[in-house]
Amino acid sequence: MSPPAATQRLVAVKRRKTTPAQPAEPAVAERPPVRAGVPVDAREERLMREEDARRAKMAAEELARIRATAPRSFGKFRVYRLVVLLLKLPVRLFFGVRRRGAYRSIPKRGPLVVVSNHVSAYDPLVLAATVARPVTFLAKSYVFRTRFTHWFFHDLFSQIKVDRQAHGNEAAIISALRALKNGQCVCVYPEGARTRTGRLCRARSGAARIALATGEPVWPVVTKGMYEVAPRGARFPKVWKGVEVIVGPPLAFPNLHGKENDKKVVRAVADQIMLEMAKLLGPEEEAHYREVIEKEEPPLLAVD
Repeated sequence: MSPPAATQRLVAVKRRKTTPAQPAEPAVAERPPVRAGVPVDAREERLMREEDARRAKMAAEELARIRATAPRSFGKFRVYRLVVLLLKLPVRLFFGVRRRGAYRSIPKRGPLVVVSNHVSAYDPLVLAATVARPVTFLAKSYVFRTRFTHWFFHDLFSQIKVDRQAHGNEAAIISALRALKNGQCVCVYPEGARTRTGRLCRARSGAARIALATGEPVWPVVTKGMYEVAPRGARFPKVWKGVEVIVGPPLAFPNLHGKENDKKVVRAVADQIMLEMAKLLGPEEEAHYREVIEKEEPPLLAVD
């Protein structure tokens, strides 16, 4: 005969009190499920692609914000043409400018990307007197520091300000792309600043990014002898010293179009552009720039 229900419940309570508590099993971190037949390496690669896509989306949103505030002032260059027409002959005579290379082959219409070495503050003046079409330069923000210079260079001549603070480089690149879309000629100094020694410095990414984003060929135009005429820090230039403006054949990177956000590709294209400019300046300058590349970091990618 079974005991009453109340007695059974009392016995169960006593057993729970006397039975020692079993230690809890250590928690095991749950691993994300792995589908059958999918190797771990492929799964990790998929996660990396998702992370890259997320970062690319964030970068696109940031560029969209910058694009909304980028300068849009691009005139018809009537005043520019008049000023260059009046100054072309005096500038060539004052500096003793001689042109060599493929300067007659530079397109007179359509979008054009020009890259040049930056030795003197008078480089834009010499280049503008050499290229047979209006040129939009990327200039540092210091040039636009007063109301008059801002009106003169930006509003009147539609030059692009490069402010290295608060994504200023991105805004300058977007303005350059907009100018090229309007069929203008944009000149970029890949070194980003005037050299202090007269030798080429390591290229920055701006010119390469513009070239890769547009797919347009890049025309290297170098000035030789400007360091002897007006080096950095000189108050007045020397006259009749003889300056050579050498125009090289255009550089095209059709297989890399649209890869302006790939750091390795941009670095390789930037160095390739500077090497072509160094070849125009002579074997000594080419060897010097190769040494600069080897000292800072090895080449990351071969560009055909």
